[in-house]
Amino acid sequence: MAIKDVLVLHSSAAETVTGNSADFGEFGSFTHACLVLDVTAVSGTTPSMAVKLEGRSDQKTAGAYFTPTGGTMTAVTATGTTFLEVPWLYLVKYRATWTITGTTPSFTFSLVAYLSTEEPVP
Repeated sequence: MAIKDVLVLHSSAAETVTGNSADFGEFGSFTHACLVLDVTAVSGTTPSMAVKLEGRSDQKTAGAYFTPTGGTMTAVTATGTTFLEVPWLYLVKYRATWTITGTTPSFTFSLVAYLSTEEPVP
């Protein structure tokens, strides 16, 4: 996949509660993305974080966000890097969401989308 643009969805920072990125629509001219979640610190008792890419279409459900099939990363519980290939960039707006659970959990992470007009090379 030849990278054509990079979009930072979450700059590296600690998060302790569920949240989401700002809305963005920059995917419009791209057809594929690779999301890269880099977790550099984790603390708390049984911490877990689930990250999703949500989208919305102004024609569907009055602009409400939903998670398309394949838009969810595997939940993380430790430091490391996780990838999600997204071959469907057809919606009007997008946002990343993260759901953090556990007792006094904290995750320091960044989330970046690498965008392309080409399919990934196997």
